Amino acid sequence: MAATLVALAAGAAPALVDHFANTVPKEAHNYRSVEVVRRRTKAKQRVVQRKMRIPFGKHPSKEEKRMREAFLPGRVHEATKREATMRLSLQKGTVPASEDFDRVVQVFARRARQEMKWASVQRREFIRRAKRWATEMLLQELEPSPTTVQALMLGFAVTGDRAGAKWWLSWLQRTPGREAGRLAYNCVIEAFGMDGRPKEAEAWLNQMREAGIVPDARSHAGVVQAWERIGNRQAMLEKLLQVRDLEADGELGEPLNPTDAGLPYYALARSYMKVADAVRALSVLKLLQAKRVPLSVEAHLLRLESHLRVPPGPRRSVPEIERAFVDVVKNRPKSGPVMMPELAEKCGWALGQERFQEILAQHGAGFADVVATELPSQNRVHGYRIAKVQTSIASGQGPKLSLNLKEDDGEYIKQRLRDRRGAKVGVVKAGIRIPGQKGLPEWMTLPKPVRFAT
Repeated sequence: MAATLVALAAGAAPALVDHFANTVPKEAHNYRSVEVVRRRTKAKQRVVQRKMRIPFGKHPSKEEKRMREAFLPGRVHEATKREATMRLSLQKGTVPASEDFDRVVQVFARRARQEMKWASVQRREFIRRAKRWATEMLLQELEPSPTTVQALMLGFAVTGDRAGAKWWLSWLQRTPGREAGRLAYNCVIEAFGMDGRPKEAEAWLNQMREAGIVPDARSHAGVVQAWERIGNRQAMLEKLLQVRDLEADGELGEPLNPTDAGLPYYALARSYMKVADAVRALSVLKLLQAKRVPLSVEAHLLRLESHLRVPPGPRRSVPEIERAFVDVVKNRPKSGPVMMPELAEKCGWALGQERFQEILAQHGAGFADVVATELPSQNRVHGYRIAKVQTSIASGQGPKLSLNLKEDDGEYIKQRLRDRRGAKVGVVKAGIRIPGQKGLPEWMTLPKPVRFAT
């Protein structure tokens, strides 16, 4: 019986193979693969049907499948009423007074220096608009006042806008009646220091000497700060030794502000503070105290944060934290707060909220007098930067914006002058179009709109 079944199976197998070969196509999927493809198709349809708000960056991140808002935090990119009024006046052919230009430039340049009130991306937007209005002033054959130029240079130094600092220094050098002094050179060096470019900062220090201006402590502090930005502490120490030798030989310039004498040492103390090495950070500050150098509120803040970064335990000294906080409150400037909310929160946890408020009350200071308001969150700022890169991918400026390269102010002015001359009528890619019997098309005769201070 078993032999008979084996023989029948052997004879029926070729017939079954031929039957399925003729009825089922070769490219047909089995049931499991069809279900997988069907599920993937439905998932893609759900992603396509998902609605998103606008405006956003055009290209989503490959790692995070969602778009980001391409707006600056606080919507500081929107034009103010004064800007809108001046643009409308320029479009009508009426040039505003030089005092109006000076007022706009000074307002934005001062906002760019308010680190306790605005985030870094907001301050860079302010200094960009300040120099655009100053450039528009030159294009309208007006000259900014010395106060306006000084506010611009200080804004370039704080925000690290090396392109603007270089261009306006060259403008001071070639303009009759203007002088590029120590303040202007210091601002250029500090701008390169903020951007972490020590070689270029050192080169500008040498140009300062060639111009007959003796560098002071603030000039060398820009180079030390550049080395601190890239984390080269050995180069910082070598530069500080050079500053000490120049001071001993009497070849160091007299500082414009007495507290500027300690700026090179502040950068070294900050580098130790960032790694919670309170002993070395405080030793640097004690060196300044032994030399009887006037200390600014920045030195007291460095001392306070150095103690706060020490982990809780036997190495942390709460009395030292209290003394440092008292010095910060006593030496605070009248212009505004000096502490960020994060630092104040750490200090409150270390001292206790009751003791924190008692110290403020003893010195007649309110919480808002010492602690700044909350800045835009890091997630919001990070989202704007991602949206900026996403938007730049599809534009012609993609690599430039993605790498965060500084714009060339000289090229901007050249382009504005070319736009002012106007394009030749009838210019096309193949040459110049000759007007026919009916003349040129209307789009060739339309004047190109001028975008003032953008």
